[in-house]
Amino acid sequence: FEVLTDSLDILTDVVAKFGHLLPEQHATTVQLLQPYLDDSRQGIRKRTLHCIGALSPCLSDAQLDAVARHKLGQLKGGALKPDIARSYVQGVGALSKAVGYRFGRHLGEAVPLMVRYGQAAAEGDDELREYALQALESFVSRSPADARPFLDTLLAEALRFVKYDPNYAADEMDEDGGQAGSDEEDDDGSDEEYSDDEDMSWKVRR
Repeated sequence: FEVLTDSLDILTDVVAKFGHLLPEQHATTVQLLQPYLDDSRQGIRKRTLHCIGALSPCLSDAQLDAVARHKLGQLKGGALKPDIARSYVQGVGALSKAVGYRFGRHLGEAVPLMVRYGQAAAEGDDELREYALQALESFVSRSPADARPFLDTLLAEALRFVKYDPNYAADEMDEDGGQAGSDEEDDDGSDEEYSDDEDMSWKVRR
């Protein structure tokens, strides 16, 4: 594990600084990296995303399109494990941020996918919602012209999630559920069962 993570860190530094000098190695490097996006270890997936992000500005249009199609194709399949889906959604946002307007031609596929994954995220999976929203943000900031046709959709998602607070919804349910008789029992264990430190929903609203 350590050998692989160190190798990915070194490769990221190399392609970030000298990637434009190694065009003949781009295709091979991409083929080497892409399988690691499905690795069960988060550290490997994270380093792979960083490495692809560092290399992507140096890729030709054809190579960049292949990388984008691979990420979007995996997400369109819809059969990914939650942790793998988070990595691919994060990867789409990172790719958009790294290459800017060059990703614009893929927004027709990317925007609906990011909206879909953000809306379908499981209860408590605020990390996936955050990554989907970050990707949508990068589309607007890095490919503004190509993102213009999707502004209504993007604005609707932003307004929907800026009000997102699962804790408030839970409080309302308690009030409507008529369970006041157990308030004292709930209070006794609430401090142990839940802490504000565990609440990641603020990242979605941000």
